[in-house]
Amino acid sequence: MNYTEKLTVLQGCFPTIVSAIKKDLKIEHLGSDRRFLKRYFSGKKRHKLEIEELIPAYTTEITEVGNEELAEFLCYRWLIKNRDVYDYFAEKLAAIDTEFDKIDHIDDKSAKQWVEGATEAFGATRTYIFSVLNSIVFSDKVFKALRKQVEKDNG
Repeated sequence: MNYTEKLTVLQGCFPTIVSAIKKDLKIEHLGSDRRFLKRYFSGKKRHKLEIEELIPAYTTEITEVGNEELAEFLCYRWLIKNRDVYDYFAEKLAAIDTEFDKIDHIDDKSAKQWVEGATEAFGATRTYIFSVLNSIVFSDKVFKALRKQVEKDNG
């Protein structure tokens, strides 16, 4: 999956993603992408934009327009801000293979334990976002259970 596809899967988690990186979006992205700023926020000062204004603009630009470069920016920024989740999964994945790209599956028993530990430490939403953005090779069953937990937590 490319970044646009990953963020489309995570569309319901956009409030969490955008909230975590709103400063980066306002300063770096909106400071350099005048076209985007004018298209979605004409006449508004970027520093005064509220999260409720940012979410629909970024959702539209990524899921409907398909702006892959912007999707990649959001993904990388979110991952940088969530290094603790990375460290948790890196430790678990390293027990299987230190070259994470070579891991083609994680058995459901281990995956369930990892997800439970991560959910307890970071919450279901951050665990789910991280797992999708990093293409963690959980089974559909594990992803579905985690997604249900996110939906339950977020009402």
